[in-house]
Amino acid sequence: MEHAPPRPWMASSLSSSTRFLLSSEGFVASICCIIDRAPGLTAKEYKHYRQTFKATAERKLKALQRELDAVDIPYHLVMESGGSRSIVLEFVDDQGADLLALGTRARSGVAFALLGSVATDLIREAKCDVLVVREAEPHE
Repeated sequence: MEHAPPRPWMASSLSSSTRFLLSSEGFVASICCIIDRAPGLTAKEYKHYRQTFKATAERKLKALQRELDAVDIPYHLVMESGGSRSIVLEFVDDQGADLLALGTRARSGVAFALLGSVATDLIREAKCDVLVVREAEPHE
């Protein structure tokens, strides 16, 4: 049985309120993109998922870099592979972050019960404030 891998998600543009927050004096954005494990995939499916996710993430990161450069916001980028929850918590601790902003698909019902929510875990476990941004609905 072929499993559908999770879709990569990343904010592709900055809202005006996000630009305001990021332009605070002394602010440096740390952007961490994680290629998460994909349970239930065969080795071949996972390899395809990883390649597709990485290509999509790199394209969106380049667009985000252009946007941050245009408004002169300092940043550094990190791309990791593994379990999202543990990588993010370690990254936040290592960086001494004041704020963790993350995107979520806001699963509910059966999907949430079966898969859990990394966002929920991070809200509970992060040692800093957490801002959660829900994925925008696709335009029809």
